[in-house]
Amino acid sequence: MKNAIIRVLFAMAVGLTLILWPDEATRYLVIATGILFILPSVISFLIYLFSRNKRFPFDGIGSLLLGVWFIAMPDMFANLLMYILGGILIIAGAHQTISLLIARKWTPVSLFFYITPILILAAGIIVVCNPESIRNFVFLIIGILCLIYAASELLNAILFLRKKPSPKTHIDKSNIEDAEVIEE
Repeated sequence: MKNAIIRVLFAMAVGLTLILWPDEATRYLVIATGILFILPSVISFLIYLFSRNKRFPFDGIGSLLLGVWFIAMPDMFANLLMYILGGILIIAGAHQTISLLIARKWTPVSLFFYITPILILAAGIIVVCNPESIRNFVFLIIGILCLIYAASELLNAILFLRKKPSPKTHIDKSNIEDAEVIEE
């Protein structure tokens, strides 16, 4: 029950943060990613300094520079990510639409099948044209889903975890018999 309460509180904190401050949440997520790039470079430099093998860690320099760049310009990277995701949606929607057009050569294709790829294509175009507001919208949706998860987890903990049987601490082995091997 204690673990469920911790999960509920964490999900509520994340959800409310994403809903109330989506810009800051995005910025701090990119900064945290930058820190995750810096940590391996620091470790590789420490290994370089304290090991007998004096091979310079060039990979650590790249990781360090990329991490510092993420931290210095988080909004640029967040928008860049939205452009990449929007481009992927455009390519996916266009590819699916073209595949359906090609499939019409050998079988009838209902207009119903074009709805999803056109919506995907339109979503990609909207993301590419307006990445910042879409980014905030995505974080708003994720925040709402975190709050729904928290409510669901709390309800499950109240309804089901209280009824969970306690684990048996002692197993009676006195009436366990050895199996017989039957050969045919």
